[in-house]
Amino acid sequence: MSPVEAATSADPAIQQLVDRAAIVDVLCRYSTSIDEFDCDGVRSTLADDVQAQYANLPAATGDDALVASIREATATAVCQHHMLGLRRIEIDGDHACTVSDLTSHQRATPRRRYWSRATTTSCAGRAADGSSPSAPCSCSGASRASPTATSMSSAAPDPRSTGRVGRAMASIRTVGTMTCWPDDLPEVEKIFQAFIDSVRANEPGVLTYHYFTDDEPLVIHVIEKFAGADLTIQHYGKLPGDQVGRLFEMVQIGPMHFHGDGPDELQALLAPCGSVSYHLPLRSI
Repeated sequence: MSPVEAATSADPAIQQLVDRAAIVDVLCRYSTSIDEFDCDGVRSTLADDVQAQYANLPAATGDDALVASIREATATAVCQHHMLGLRRIEIDGDHACTVSDLTSHQRATPRRRYWSRATTTSCAGRAADGSSPSAPCSCSGASRASPTATSMSSAAPDPRSTGRVGRAMASIRTVGTMTCWPDDLPEVEKIFQAFIDSVRANEPGVLTYHYFTDDEPLVIHVIEKFAGADLTIQHYGKLPGDQVGRLFEMVQIGPMHFHGDGPDELQALLAPCGSVSYHLPLRSI
């Protein structure tokens, strides 16, 4: 699979259309190549110096490392299907940033299915000589990329950069999702119960701690409420590391929504969760 040939036009409006078509082509070829287990096809869409972070998977730097990570993550799948819903394309000269909704469905055996949703940010760059652009990409957290290459990141922008200030609220609420194989659900549930027992015995500042589930497809919904940011930080610090590690081996963390004022320390603790959207206080009882 060959990369899209670079095309240029003296008309800026036409060039924008050409660039948008090339970006859409790269994203579609990336998803299709993963579904077809075509590692060479995946590599053809990536910059040599690509940097990527997928939810709870280790960060990958370089096209070989990212392809190896994708190969390992899909090793047990017998079929898979990625549906990419493109929300936004922003082009600024030789740099572009896209935001997409991604739904991934994988099947390992007729009884073992895996489903996840995420919001992804991809950045691409173009240079006449095929090298990385000299100017940094304007997209937050993205590495520079060579032509027709994508740099994937699930990092959410800092909400405080908008300059919007809401009314202070003491309590913190988080709402998130995760998925796991049905066969792993009993062990996952035991870990959840251990978390609940520990919270009940040691953390009066945890006001709500709920787990819900959907059967088809299997999605776990997590709702937590804390009396304050400091108590939220203490909670994540008290979770038993061995059980958290085992949980992350069995589940795929989906998007998380954080409601409240989140200091830098708390945002750093939540960074391994992948895509976290921060919602600032406005009005409350």
